[in-house]
Amino acid sequence: MDHDALAERRRALENEFFAKRDRELIERMHEEHEVADLSHIEDQVLVEQLVALGITAKMLAALGLIPLLAVAWADGRVDKAERVTILDAATAAGVDRHAEGYAMLEHWLDEPPRPGLFDAWKGYVAEVARPLAPNLRKGLRDEVLRLARTVAEASGGFLGLGERVSAEERAVLARIEEAFAAD
Repeated sequence: MDHDALAERRRALENEFFAKRDRELIERMHEEHEVADLSHIEDQVLVEQLVALGITAKMLAALGLIPLLAVAWADGRVDKAERVTILDAATAAGVDRHAEGYAMLEHWLDEPPRPGLFDAWKGYVAEVARPLAPNLRKGLRDEVLRLARTVAEASGGFLGLGERVSAEERAVLARIEEAFAAD
């Protein structure tokens, strides 16, 4: 193979590599724009963090269920009762069973969400709650905590006796409540 043909192949491979990289960057920029538009999040760093964690515009409805996942995973596993409770909450929240957000939620129930997801949710909820009147912010907090406690109580206790919420779950519930106190 002569030198010119080899150089031409190298250039073609480089061009393909950079074209693929450009497509990926453009897709990510489009996704960030969609997430920002649909969520009304103005914090670009938060939008970038959400997209980096795999949150797409189609998954935004499932994003609000992350505190429930955190409670379910508090003891290192998700049991059947917790799973059913979370999927029921997703359906009640309007997450379509055939949508990308529901599929991601099911994945998070099978495999622990990546580190940083709960912190991304905290940033998300701070953005969402910031413009709300105090009574609306309290109502949002109370609803999220109610749903999270429902998950915590879904499989707690032994034969229905004893403490239904573990110490690990109580710690996650406290972190959820703190997320609404931050400004």
